[in-house]
Amino acid sequence: MVVTTVLWRYWQKQQYEEAITEVCALLDVKEESFSSDQELLAAAADTEAIRPIPGSFPTGEAENLANLALFGCSCCNRLAERVRKDWRVAAHWCALARCLEAAGDGAGPWAMVRFERLFHAAEAIRVAGKDVLKNDETGRLTLPDYHLRASHRCLRECESIWLRWPSCTSSPESIYTCLAEVCWQLKDQQTACNVFLCSGRRPFTASTSIKAIYRCSIIRIADDRSRFR
Repeated sequence: MVVTTVLWRYWQKQQYEEAITEVCALLDVKEESFSSDQELLAAAADTEAIRPIPGSFPTGEAENLANLALFGCSCCNRLAERVRKDWRVAAHWCALARCLEAAGDGAGPWAMVRFERLFHAAEAIRVAGKDVLKNDETGRLTLPDYHLRASHRCLRECESIWLRWPSCTSSPESIYTCLAEVCWQLKDQQTACNVFLCSGRRPFTASTSIKAIYRCSIIRIADDRSRFR
């Protein structure tokens, strides 16, 4: 397989929605329905193994099924990135990618699509939190704790994937930029500033570390200014 000529044509034309519709039909995968926004976000950000894909291939064609599901995951991730500011739609595609991940073993290219799915889910959760901003003890508007911690879990899982499969992303610094912001909003300022710098396992250049410190400083200045508004 079996990623057919038709599917590749969809991919080349960036018609990812048409492609994923075809993939789901071939694999007999039904899109899930959710009773609440929180349930949708939980599915999008899920890190647990789920039921295997039933598929429509004869025994012995597991590799074909996996290749098709992997292609489908990539389509879902492209769609989630395309609509990342519409968090419900982005979360929908992340949740579907999570279903398709059940066909893989989590290694190599599967690590890459899983990384992308969780990174997009972290952003969807963060944007969703803006719909339900609340006042903290100082009167400032902040994201709800649930959204911050769920986004934090996704990003930590992204970090774990990257540390094991470094080729899963060409921009690992984006994990730590986002983690720093989330940690800061969780009022864990020390972690926010240290997260870029604390491990020799992260092969960043000196200039990257300087940019990270600068980023943390900007976040802190903005945070301090907001107290006096």
